Amino acid sequence: MEPGHGIRERDGLKRSVSGSDPVLRRRRSSGTSPGKGDHGRVTCVGHGGTNDPVDETGEADPAARVEYIISDRLFEGLPAEEQKLWHSHAYEVKTGLWVNPRVPEMIQKTELENLARTYGKFWCTWQVDRGDRLPLGAPALMMSPQGVNAGAVRPDMVKARDDKYGISSEEIGKSRVEIGEPEWINPQADYWKQHGKGFAVDVVRTEMKTRTPFP
Repeated sequence: MEPGHGIRERDGLKRSVSGSDPVLRRRRSSGTSPGKGDHGRVTCVGHGGTNDPVDETGEADPAARVEYIISDRLFEGLPAEEQKLWHSHAYEVKTGLWVNPRVPEMIQKTELENLARTYGKFWCTWQVDRGDRLPLGAPALMMSPQGVNAGAVRPDMVKARDDKYGISSEEIGKSRVEIGEPEWINPQADYWKQHGKGFAVDVVRTEMKTRTPFP
């Protein structure tokens, strides 16, 4: 299964961070999300409620994407192999790729400062960029864009997102110059950037357990 590459909108229930602990919060935010493994695939994906999922083009888009966001403190406690599946958010926040549409920057500055120190694990279970009309095959592990060529997002996709919400990612990035970056980003995160390798999920046959854990 080839992960995708492109714009993601976060709209709905997701895990965010307040202080050092993860909380479940209702939010609407928009960002970009390259995929692990195949940077050639491009997808416009939207995080919407189950009643009104819409993608960047205005077409119906399944609410079939979930991102888990944890603090740097929790990330450091994960096993090394697990950390490879997570990505950092500092670049996405600092450059204005991550936005909360229609929320004034001054109001969300504190949250963004906390968010820049977090790590995310993002799964896409419905590959609409391939034209899938149903959730087929295995899910794709996504990542966050980074300041390298392979992690860049197509300018036309950013423009489409900006036009949709009437914003300028470039101007937003300039307004966030004072947001502090993490002193250290664990190199186990953004594994593809460090090693040129990604991760893909496949479906394999396995023996079923015939005994239940119940008495």
